[in-house]
Amino acid sequence: MKKSLKKLAPWLKWVVAISLLALLYYLNHETFEKFAQQEKPVDWSNALGALALCFAAILLTFYRWFLLLWALEMDVSLKDAMRLGFLGFASNFISLGAVGGDVVKAVVIARHQDTRRMLAVATVLLDRILGLLALFIVGASVAFFQSSATNHAVFRTTSVLFWTGSIVGLIVFGAVLHPAIPKSRLVEWMRTWPYVGKLILEFLNGVQLYQKRRKVLVFIVLISVIGHFLMLSSFYFCGIAVNSVKEIPDYFAHLLFMPAAEIAAMIPIAPGGVGTLEASIAYFYALAGSQEGAGTLMGFTYRAITLLIAGVGIVFYFSDRKKIVEAMDTSDDVNAP
Repeated sequence: MKKSLKKLAPWLKWVVAISLLALLYYLNHETFEKFAQQEKPVDWSNALGALALCFAAILLTFYRWFLLLWALEMDVSLKDAMRLGFLGFASNFISLGAVGGDVVKAVVIARHQDTRRMLAVATVLLDRILGLLALFIVGASVAFFQSSATNHAVFRTTSVLFWTGSIVGLIVFGAVLHPAIPKSRLVEWMRTWPYVGKLILEFLNGVQLYQKRRKVLVFIVLISVIGHFLMLSSFYFCGIAVNSVKEIPDYFAHLLFMPAAEIAAMIPIAPGGVGTLEASIAYFYALAGSQEGAGTLMGFTYRAITLLIAGVGIVFYFSDRKKIVEAMDTSDDVNAP
C-alpha cells in the first residue's frame, strides 16, 4: 500500500501542476487570444535576453555545486558536474511519475563515489540550502533599498521572512565555519551514537574540509547572489517580451516580489514548481497593479524558456537513461561504503 502511494504521489503532483496551468489559462484566455492576434506578439530581442540571463543563472547553479564537490576533494570534473546539473534540471520535467531532479543528481553522483557516498549526496542538499540563503539575502537587500514599496502587508511579511532567513542563515553559516564546532563536546558525543556515529564522523570530516576552504564557500554564496539577480532580471525580460512595458511592474518591483514568488514555488505540491510558480507570478503581478493577464503571460513565457533549456538535459537523460534507471533501482544501497 505504501509503495503504491509512493509511486502515485509524483503523478498526483503533475495533476496539480497541469490543473493550475489550465486554470490560469482559463481565467486569462481572453488575454491569450488578444496576444495571439497581435501582428508581432513576441519581442524576440527581449525574449532572447531572458533566455540568455536564465541560462547563465542556471549554469552558475551547476558551477556552485561543482565547487562544493571540489572543496571536498571529490573526483568530479566541471564537465561532469554540468552534465549532471542539466540531467537533474531536465528530470524535473521528463521523469513523469518518478523522482525530482535533485534526487536523480544525488543518486547518480553517489554511484560514482566508491567512498563518502552520503557526503556526495549531502552536497546536493547543501547546494539547495546555500542557494536559498542567497535568495533570502537578495530579497532582504532589495527590501532594504525599497523600503517605501513594502507598505503592503504581503510585502512587509515577505520582507520579514527574507531578513529572518538571511540573519539565521548567516549565523548558522558562520557557526559551521568556526573551527571549534567539530571539536565541541556535543559533536564528540554525537560521534559515539550507534548506527549514525560513522555517518556523523563522515559529515564532520566534510565540514573540516570546507573550513579549510572558507573563501570558496563565501565565493559560492556570492555567485549565488549574482545568479539570483540574473534570474530575476530574466523574469523582467520575459515580462516585456510579451507585454508592453506600461502593462507590467517596473524592474525594481520585480526584484522586490519575484524572490517571494520563487519561495512560493518551492511548495512541494508540483514538480519543478510547474504551475505554482506561474500562479505566484500572476498573484504578485496583480498585487503590484499590472494589467490583467500580464503576469500569466509572463509566467508561461518563462516556463517555455526553462523547457527550452531543459532540452539540453533531455539529451543527457536519454543518452544515459539505462545507467540512470539502474542507479535509481539500486539507490537503496547508496549508504553502503
